[in-house]
Amino acid sequence: MEKLGVGLLEGKTPYYVTTTYAHKGGAEDVGTFNFKLLLHGTDQQRAYYSAASWGAKFEPCQEASGSDLRLTEGKSVTTCEIYLVPENVQPVFVGFQGDRDYRNPSLETGTAPEVVWKVG
Repeated sequence: MEKLGVGLLEGKTPYYVTTTYAHKGGAEDVGTFNFKLLLHGTDQQRAYYSAASWGAKFEPCQEASGSDLRLTEGKSVTTCEIYLVPENVQPVFVGFQGDRDYRNPSLETGTAPEVVWKVG
């Protein structure tokens, strides 16, 4: 984790979420899909956002990069995101909201219902 240079590790537990995105049709998605995935925990906070690795290679969690982030119809990509959650919080579910504004990922800008998966 030190490779990430995040500087936010004290009191946090890293959780790794591996996701495969498949483009079924429509306009190209240029890497905005991973900003729409949120980790929800046992606390009152709305959700946690992934911590950017800024291109650092970190096993066992590898982010997609470069041309992999360009999803066109028929293409898929598997990526791993790191979520830093307070030590006293347990993850409960992961949610994806396709219309969330990737330019403001910390804001609740989406209007579509979240699709959720139980952690575990």
